Amino acid sequence: MTLPNFPVIVDAVQNNLQITFRYGSKNTAVEETTDRVVEPWIYGSKNGKESLYGYQISGGEVGLKRFDMRRVKNVKLTGEKIENHPSKAAVVSKWDSIFAATDIKQEATS
Repeated sequence: MTLPNFPVIVDAVQNNLQITFRYGSKNTAVEETTDRVVEPWIYGSKNGKESLYGYQISGGEVGLKRFDMRRVKNVKLTGEKIENHPSKAAVVSKWDSIFAATDIKQEATS
């Protein structure tokens, strides 16, 4: 089994903590990066690439995203706790291997 390159992300997922990191451009000729704040839900290998699936809170369009870990730098815990996640069942089966996955479920809304 491949070991994760970012143990801090494993810690964040297992303890339901937000993370922040710098995310590089797809264009390797450009060294542009943006700061992101993310609620990490699943960290593993998908289609042979180390990836993170989570909810981006800031640093770009808010919403669910899959991040290519080759473009991630300076991962840090924010100290903010994550309270709710949607069910991960639909996305877990599509991964090659999983280093860490959250088990928090989103509460039903009435």
